[in-house]
Amino acid sequence: PRPARTQALTRCDRAPRTPGFKLNAINHDRFPGLQPAPMRRHGSTMLPVSRHQLFALIWLVTFLAVSLAHAHPHVRINVDAAIVIEADTVRGVRYAWHFDQAYLEGLKEEYDTDRDGTLSDAELQVWLALAIKNLAHFKAFTHLKHGAGAVLLEPASDIRMQRTAGGLTLQFFVKPTKPVNVKTAALQIDIYDATFFTEFVLGTGRGVVIEGTGKEACLAEVALAPGGQQQKAISAFMKVFGKLDAKLAPAKAITVTCGG
Repeated sequence: PRPARTQALTRCDRAPRTPGFKLNAINHDRFPGLQPAPMRRHGSTMLPVSRHQLFALIWLVTFLAVSLAHAHPHVRINVDAAIVIEADTVRGVRYAWHFDQAYLEGLKEEYDTDRDGTLSDAELQVWLALAIKNLAHFKAFTHLKHGAGAVLLEPASDIRMQRTAGGLTLQFFVKPTKPVNVKTAALQIDIYDATFFTEFVLGTGRGVVIEGTGKEACLAEVALAPGGQQQKAISAFMKVFGKLDAKLAPAKAITVTCGG
């Protein structure tokens, strides 16, 4: 049998990302061979089925099948995060995502195109290009909340890949569309995949640190977040599909405060 694929950042959009599980708009380019108004049988009469009805049916069947098949994490990523502060204001988060050697071995199935048993830099660049695309699509799997409101993010930047003794590290920077003052209210940072294909584990290497001017007056805490956005996504998923196939690590979030 073919081994399970481990390309967390190179998959298609398998399921909705939000706790409400709203279906994304259908990309008709995925079905280039379909003709409008196919027929369906009603008794002995063939009735036309609208193009939109057929697309909706295909999308629903695909969504349910894939969601149930991937209702548990296939990939674990160890996450280090540096919160960049400037005078009580969060300017962004500098990430280092660590993939272990087993993940790197799994990539060979698809990316070792010359079948020499190793991944060249050129072959890994193909993986990186798809990883960049998915970072943009899934908004770096990062969810920010300032006080009671959500915070929008700009696309990830300064994206780099580095081989390590333990596997592979992906480094990049994300920042809010507007600076966030964490003296007036705390900033909560949740890092998770609402499709549960990927599990993110915080603070296993360098951990979570604060960088920048005025960092001495600020604090970044990693703690269990039973009421956080990740836990809400888990609850929403279980409400629809019943359960997850594997136990996730307890949901944690980063809380950043300055002063006080």
